[in-house]
Amino acid sequence: MSDSIVEAKYQIVQERSLPVIASEIHQIERTVYGVAMDGAIQIGEKLKEAQGMVPAGEWVKWLSENLNYSQRQAYNFMEIASNYGDSNSPYFNLQTSANLSISKALELLRLPDEEVENFAETHDIENESVRSLKDQISQLKKEKTEAEERAREAEQASSSVNDEEVAKLREREQELEQSVRNTLERESDLQIKLDKAKEDLKKAKAKLKESEAAKDEEIQDRLAKASAELEEKAKADAHAEAEEELQKQKEKISHLTEQVEKLEAEKAKLSNTSLMEFKVMVDQLQDIYFKINDMITEQNEHDPELGLKMQNALQKLIEGWRP
Repeated sequence: MSDSIVEAKYQIVQERSLPVIASEIHQIERTVYGVAMDGAIQIGEKLKEAQGMVPAGEWVKWLSENLNYSQRQAYNFMEIASNYGDSNSPYFNLQTSANLSISKALELLRLPDEEVENFAETHDIENESVRSLKDQISQLKKEKTEAEERAREAEQASSSVNDEEVAKLREREQELEQSVRNTLERESDLQIKLDKAKEDLKKAKAKLKESEAAKDEEIQDRLAKASAELEEKAKADAHAEAEEELQKQKEKISHLTEQVEKLEAEKAKLSNTSLMEFKVMVDQLQDIYFKINDMITEQNEHDPELGLKMQNALQKLIEGWRP
């Protein structure tokens, strides 16, 4: 009687409440799920062993006659064993940390290996329903597919942009070469015209000198032959005629001199224009080079292998420009 009283005095009776009941259910679930997953892993390992022993073509028949399993059921058990039973698998720790049911375990196998750890950290797998997990995994895979598609489109666009830039660069290079050829041809033509103008000027000066000498002799002859009363008039007429001829020769020389100066100025202007055009084109080439270089730097952060290919292509293009 006294023993019963002591027991009654010290026994702690837990009050039955909804939180207590819920806690007990969770405890039972953890025990049941743990046993179920352990059993599923063992079944899967044994199925893999049996599959290696069953003759080819008789696997489905053997499953049906000996285990009443469908091929899909057997496959699920073997997948659970391969992923949750392998200590090197990203799923290995989930079987205990998340208290998985077999349905949840199979649903999580839809995750890409690289997403398993992050998904487990950001989701309450233990308290999620199978349906909720399925929807979330489907959404994750959809977002991953869309991200990969956007990455492919960006890569294709980047490749297209690079091809267009290279094509424009080559077209601009050809235009620059043609411009240089045209400039050299124009400079050659101007040099020919300048040389001819100088020769004409030289001949005109020689002719002027001859004319001046001839006029002086003529004046002397006319003065000697003229009579005394006509001496002054003859001298004036001869001098006026000589002055008129000399003025014409001087005007011709002045015109030729202006032509030579104009040709020399045009030649100098052409050289300056070519230099400016060349500088503008070099600046444009330099700007394009920096843009492509920035694009390669940015690509290296996302895809180093592609960035290296782009850099090698640019290097080959630059080496091709060297004389």
